Amino acid sequence: SSGINAEWPLRPGEIFTKVVDTTPEELNHLYNIDVSCTHLVTTSFFPLLKVSASTNSSLPMCAARGLVCNFSSITASIELAPPFGSVMVYSYALAKCALNMMTKMSAHEFKQDGILCVAVHPGWVKSDMGAAAGEDFGTGDVTIDEAAQHMIEIMQGSTEEHTGMYMQKDLKKLPF
Repeated sequence: SSGINAEWPLRPGEIFTKVVDTTPEELNHLYNIDVSCTHLVTTSFFPLLKVSASTNSSLPMCAARGLVCNFSSITASIELAPPFGSVMVYSYALAKCALNMMTKMSAHEFKQDGILCVAVHPGWVKSDMGAAAGEDFGTGDVTIDEAAQHMIEIMQGSTEEHTGMYMQKDLKKLPF
């Protein structure tokens, strides 16, 4: 989420609420974090990414030229949703869906400058955020360190064929 830990601490129940119990404020809060803040970071760094892509124009599209890597979630997949366990992740899923669309649209626009854009689900990370559901969400399938390593591998392995994609940790395409 833009490399900013603005999502935590979460307000009680914010992510793990039913559709009818979710307030516009909760939706706006996560949209602001996952979309507006990511947009701000991306557009702020875009001039530097263009310089890098131009300076390294002899390279194929890769992270060394320029890469926007957005942290998404499996919950953003419309095809695979819902539910995730017995708890709905409504506001979180909507915000991550919007992030994926931003990634796709940015990829289309930035490709002419040689800049890659990808959205990545690094795995179900063992974290306090997941534990906030009050169920078994905090157990996850990867540690924070493993997720970070997956992100590095994805960034190093991304090529032109991956731009605009929504992927999981092994560079496998996820359905939008």
